[in-house]
Amino acid sequence: MQDRFIRMPTTRAEIEACIQSFSRRGFPNACLAVDGCHVKVELADQNLGLQDFICYKGFYSLNNMAYVDGSGMFRAVLCGWAGSSADGGVIKEMEFTKLLQNGLLLQYPTLYKDLEYLDRMGHLATLHVPPLVLADSAFGMETWQMTPYKGDNLAATSAERRFNWIHSSARVVVEHAFGRLKGRFRLLLGTHRTAWRTCAESILAAMVLHNFLGQEGDAFMQEWAEGVVELGDREGVQPQEAVAQDMLESAVQIKQGLTDFFFQQERPVRRPRNR
Repeated sequence: MQDRFIRMPTTRAEIEACIQSFSRRGFPNACLAVDGCHVKVELADQNLGLQDFICYKGFYSLNNMAYVDGSGMFRAVLCGWAGSSADGGVIKEMEFTKLLQNGLLLQYPTLYKDLEYLDRMGHLATLHVPPLVLADSAFGMETWQMTPYKGDNLAATSAERRFNWIHSSARVVVEHAFGRLKGRFRLLLGTHRTAWRTCAESILAAMVLHNFLGQEGDAFMQEWAEGVVELGDREGVQPQEAVAQDMLESAVQIKQGLTDFFFQQERPVRRPRNR
C-alpha cells in the first residue's frame, strides 16, 4: 500500500512531473521540498533511553521526515526516529536521499533550466539550474539542494533576503503538507500513548491516506486547520546541524546565480549591444 501511494520520483518523467508541480511557486526548477515533523509520544512504559526522545521543543516525540512535491503529496518518507535526532542526520538514512546523493537529479541534462541574469561584473550570464530540492538550514547545501541564507536577520544584503523569501514561499509546501496531515488526522495533534513502533506505523498510515485522498480530490476543510501550528505562524527552527564548510563550488555558484536572478527579476535583463 505504501509503495502504491507514496512513490519516489526516480524516472525522468516522474522528476519532470515534480518540476511541473512547482511551476507556480516561483522557484525555478524546484521539484521537491524536504522537512521533518514531530509527533508527541508518551514513553513511560518503554525500556528506551528517554532522553533520546526529547526534541528541541522540549517534549517527547518521534521525528518524521518527508520529501513533498509541489502539490503537497508525500513522495518519500521515514517515520519514527527519536525526537532528539537532528533532521540533517535522519534524512541521510533515507533510501531516497542516497539516490539523490548518487546524482539522481543531475543525470538528465534536458531537465536543466537556463536562466539569464547579469553577473556581479555586469556581464550577461546563463545559469544552468538542475532539478532542485528545497531544504531549510538544518540540511546541507548540495548541487541538487538549495538552503536559505542563515536567517533573514543575518542575511547581509537585500538580494539575499529576497532569495530567502522566494525560497521560503516555495518550500512552505512541505510544512503545509504536514499541517494538513495533522489537521485531517487529528490524533497526530495529541500525545500518543502506544508503543513507539505502533505510533510510527500510525503516522505512516496517515501519510498513505493523505496521498490517497489527495489523488481522489478530497477537499481539505478549512476548519481542520484549527490548532495546527504548521498551518499558522511559524515556530522557531530546529538548531542547525553542523555541516562541512567546504560546500560544493557548483552549489555555491548556483545559489549565487539564483540570488542575482531573483534580485533582477523586477528589472529586464539588458543584452549588451554589439559594437
